Amino acid sequence: MINPPILIFEGSDLRIERSVADAVSALEPADVKENIYTAFDSSGRLLELAVVHEEKTVLFGLFKTSIDTVKITPAENDPSHEGEIKNKLIAYLKAITKEQNLENLSTQELAAKAISHR
Repeated sequence: MINPPILIFEGSDLRIERSVADAVSALEPADVKENIYTAFDSSGRLLELAVVHEEKTVLFGLFKTSIDTVKITPAENDPSHEGEIKNKLIAYLKAITKEQNLENLSTQELAAKAISHR
C-alpha cells in the first residue's frame, strides 16, 4: 500500500504530490525512462516508477493511438528508506532556506517544512 504524499526527488530537487494519481500526472514518461527520479511514499517506502505503453482507440474506435503512461508501485513491502528520505529532505531544505539544526527534526517535520516552502 502506498501512503501519500508522494516525495519525488530529482537530484537535490523535490516535488511533493498529494496522491499517486497526481504524481503520475506530474511525471513525464521520457524522464522516468531516463531514471532521473527517486520516489518514496510518506512512510519511507521506496516506489518503483515505470513506463507502460498502452494502445487506445479513439473517434468511436476508428483509429488506434499509443501512449506511454507512468505507473507507480511499491518497490518494497516494508518501508526501509526513512534515513535516506531524511537526508534528502535536509539537503533540499538547506538549499532553499537558511535554517539550521534541521538534523534534530523528524522526517515528518522535515516533510511538513518542505511542503510549506513549495
